[in-house]
Amino acid sequence: MSIPALSSAFGLAKQTAQGSYVDPTTQADKFVWLRSNTITGGAMPRSITLPQEIGGSLLPGGLVRLGISGAFGGDMIPRPNSMGMMLLGVMGKVSSTPTGNMTNVCNGTDSNPSNLATAGKLTGTSYTATGTVNVAGGDTKLLLTYTHASGISQTDVVITGKDAGNNTINETVSFPANANGGTDKRVTNNRFSQVTSVQFPAGVLNDTIKIGTWAGYLHTFTMNDDPADVPYFTVARRVAGSSDGFWELVYDTRMESLALTQEALAVLTATWSMNGIYPIQYNNTSGVSALNTAVDPDASLPFVAPGGGFKLDSDWKTDYYNPAQNRRITVRNMTLQLGVVQDIAREFLVGSYYPADVDVIGRICGISATLLLRDKLLYDKLMYDHTTDASGDVTWKPFLYEVLGNGFEVLFRSGGYIPAAHDGTSKVSYYMTLTGSAVEWTINSIALRSNDLVNATVTGVVVEPDSGEPITVKLLNEVASY
Repeated sequence: MSIPALSSAFGLAKQTAQGSYVDPTTQADKFVWLRSNTITGGAMPRSITLPQEIGGSLLPGGLVRLGISGAFGGDMIPRPNSMGMMLLGVMGKVSSTPTGNMTNVCNGTDSNPSNLATAGKLTGTSYTATGTVNVAGGDTKLLLTYTHASGISQTDVVITGKDAGNNTINETVSFPANANGGTDKRVTNNRFSQVTSVQFPAGVLNDTIKIGTWAGYLHTFTMNDDPADVPYFTVARRVAGSSDGFWELVYDTRMESLALTQEALAVLTATWSMNGIYPIQYNNTSGVSALNTAVDPDASLPFVAPGGGFKLDSDWKTDYYNPAQNRRITVRNMTLQLGVVQDIAREFLVGSYYPADVDVIGRICGISATLLLRDKLLYDKLMYDHTTDASGDVTWKPFLYEVLGNGFEVLFRSGGYIPAAHDGTSKVSYYMTLTGSAVEWTINSIALRSNDLVNATVTGVVVEPDSGEPITVKLLNEVASY
């Protein structure tokens, strides 16, 4: 009986450094599991066919394996929670912070009493602040912002309240020592509809806590100071199911490319590729069992076209950003390419079957978009850059139209909401933005087709800015960190 591919699995886990492999026997929970339409690659042998030789036969002299490496590629529908791991791979570093709305929950009014947001007392026993805080959304995780003054070794705060079913719940939230006004943020595991008390531990003095609604985790991805510094991953692929399949691992893997494509009337899609050093067939019994147990592909809802947006600069935007301008830029489709240029064939050395490394020799970030033209203004701006003089002659310049600052931005927004998240006014949807600080633009010549609208393709290339980050990616989801 043939084996269906749908029961297979694919995941990746971040390594701390080259050679520091993620061990599935003890760290299977580190893997992020991706959904993908196709996954190609695995172990990639490097072989040659020996030529015909004088004194030999008419047939080739044989097939010789000279090297081995690992590689994967595929196409997928990116999901908001797992997307961060691939973004980290093509960008290099990430900072993550919980977001939320503090003012709508704890603002010192009678319904949100200020004694739940003020000071703990220095006592030999714990101190409990009481009151009633109605949590916006009614079924929401809490964002707790704790400001330290006492600097005790650890602050365990007990939050008591009600859930959506009016059941009493208690949760202990630990904040590390952080003296002299330091602030820490934590998110509760439980969902609350109401908070009735906050218990401070013994020994605190003038510590304060603010209670707000959690609105997701915001991850900001940028390049490292050395743009060639991107993380290594341990990649795990199961071919077929847990009972009849087998596992392959590739150690020291780096992302090579990620292309995101958004078309009208469609969900966001992506193609991706990665290269690695050491492929193995993984047969460790306890490790295989741990991986099979850990497999949990991301089921968060994909990004959808109606939630997307595109800004070429401060003037030219889709109506999502600028409804008053009557859709001066209208996008039929757009593709954003993030590339980590590698040439792994050059990494093979005499004396080893494996490449020495997966070195980064370049970075690429570009975007192309097909636009429906509404008038000639945008075409003039990108093709001629307003250099036509009064006589109609064009003074051509060697430099393309350049946008500096944070004018360029692409937005992808999910069709679903982050569970248990609320910004104090409404539910919170997953989203992702990509901003380029220095982008040079050009536009292709217009090709007219009968029975179609007038459209043109614009292309933007991110270049090195005078200062700041070349490109910044932000992702809001329910994952605490990558």
